[in-house]
Amino acid sequence: MVDDSVSFKRAAAFFNKHYDVLLISSYKRLKDSFDTDDEIASDETMKWVTENTTIPIISTMGYAIEEGAGAAIVSSAYDQGVLAMRSALTMLKVSSYFPNITSKVLSVFLNDDHIRERKIFIPSIYRSFAAGTQKLYGHSATQEAGL
Repeated sequence: MVDDSVSFKRAAAFFNKHYDVLLISSYKRLKDSFDTDDEIASDETMKWVTENTTIPIISTMGYAIEEGAGAAIVSSAYDQGVLAMRSALTMLKVSSYFPNITSKVLSVFLNDDHIRERKIFIPSIYRSFAAGTQKLYGHSATQEAGL
């Protein structure tokens, strides 16, 4: 876990040298440095990471794929909303109870350019699902859309 862009870049560089994959959760709202409140735009952060690493970048957030990471399997926005609503209604009825919730609807986000460049094997079922739900990004997705 890091709080600023400098630490994030340092961690990404370390993982790039010592591991086979970089797993990233949220990197929005990273500060420029630990002694400032200025924030770095998330797309600038991902641009730096993709340009300065060679390992596959996997995320727990869909927006990371839109910004250049390789793949993410995340709770769908719809499921997150429904689960939050059900949890809130349960807590209104029983104020001392905090429900344990599990998402059952997932979204698959893939970036074909990243996958090809980093030589990641993705089973075709995931690629088909991403394409079918319009969560396939990169050059191949543009070609399939006829653009």
